[in-house]
Amino acid sequence: MGPPPVPEAPSEIEADAPFTPERESVWPAAVDQIFTLPEGALLVMDAEGPLRLSPTLEGAPVLDGAADGDRLGGEADLVDEVYAVAPVEGGLLVATDSGLMALDGGELWRSPLDMLLPSPAVALAATGDGALWTAHSEGARRWSSGVVVALWLEGAPLSAVALVEGPDGDVWAAEALGGGPGRLLRLWVEPDGLRALPGPPRIQPEALAVDGDGNLWALDDGELWRRDLDGAWAWWRLPSAAHRLWASPQAGDVWINTDEALWHHRAGRFRRAGAPLDAVATLEADGALVAGDEGGVWRLRAERRVILSGVEDGDTLRAPRPISIRPDQPDRVTAVAHRFEDEGGALLPGGGPIQGPPWGLTLDPSALTPGVVILVVEATYEDEQILTARLALDVLDVAPPTWGEDIAPIFTARCAGACHGEGGDARPLYTPAQWQMYGEAILDAITIGRMPLPPNPPVPPAEISLIEAWMESGFLE
Repeated sequence: MGPPPVPEAPSEIEADAPFTPERESVWPAAVDQIFTLPEGALLVMDAEGPLRLSPTLEGAPVLDGAADGDRLGGEADLVDEVYAVAPVEGGLLVATDSGLMALDGGELWRSPLDMLLPSPAVALAATGDGALWTAHSEGARRWSSGVVVALWLEGAPLSAVALVEGPDGDVWAAEALGGGPGRLLRLWVEPDGLRALPGPPRIQPEALAVDGDGNLWALDDGELWRRDLDGAWAWWRLPSAAHRLWASPQAGDVWINTDEALWHHRAGRFRRAGAPLDAVATLEADGALVAGDEGGVWRLRAERRVILSGVEDGDTLRAPRPISIRPDQPDRVTAVAHRFEDEGGALLPGGGPIQGPPWGLTLDPSALTPGVVILVVEATYEDEQILTARLALDVLDVAPPTWGEDIAPIFTARCAGACHGEGGDARPLYTPAQWQMYGEAILDAITIGRMPLPPNPPVPPAEISLIEAWMESGFLE
């Protein structure tokens, strides 16, 4: 059985009723570029250089960067333009006009990988196998296990204007030929070299994106293409030419900018979402479109949401964990409350109103019923709309954490080696007494990501919470 057939002609979209997205102000100053970072933060460029905007508990951003708190440090002053951002194990890489930079806390520093690349990268794709794909005017490169390889295809360097990781781990590239759009290629690497499978010949993509449902989206000459997980293609023509596309592997929302309107797609539904954007924009992991121009930065959502952060759905709760609650349009929220339920929906002890803004609570396993507990948070708005967010947690009935059972394994995995272990090169931290002496400094370093040093991955939030609980319990051995 061969691949699904490719449409011979585009379909006219069947649009649902138009809607007006919820709009929320994010930042009042002019910006020239904007990119999404993890944990709800944004990297923006203005006339003076790069800034990092980080969300507070109530969802409003604050500047978070170098020591003065309003500007990224390090070598950020060398950057005039940002092309792409890619999360990699141990941190974030930023492709700029000055080369490949690493974002470390509030500082930008030239990545050691930059010296192995021929010129500034214009596109990045980080894949689940730990590889990094980069696009350059001299051709594409792939970095893996400390080695950079130039990618050749059919006897010539692979030239790409866009790179995205597909849902199966392969990389999709928009090839550039002769200064203009070229083929759509599906790329992967085998032991003897690069492999490529061309997409439908009629697709010459100018932009690519992947959504949270595993669909690959492509823009070609003002028209829209989509490939689903089964390999079937759809081809649409909107009422006017499409020229920008935003999607995220974490969200089912897709936003399309056309000459006469902004469009939104989710779950098979196309809807007009107002006037076209004349602004730079990026898509957040929850599907919100963040846009900016000379008037500032704002966020557009297809609907209001309540976001819970600090714990993930399905996490195991064995130590106290702080939870932040971020409802959209917090200035219109009149009340926030929470309760706990079992898997059958029966009410469990605990819960009640939450004061704010900002809204937050601490989940303490000693105060909860052991087993699967559902946290239910409700935000009530002035128009009487009630939004609900839920998280399922596996609450353990455990004793307070100890060095031997809980913290020493974390230390061995994250901190020992040639650094902080016995006989290491750095400050010794291999006993509870040493941690009691330097505990606050250790906690600060791992919380902001200054330690462990790259390329080691950061300490997961669950392990940080366990360390905090151990310190609060008195550094039990």
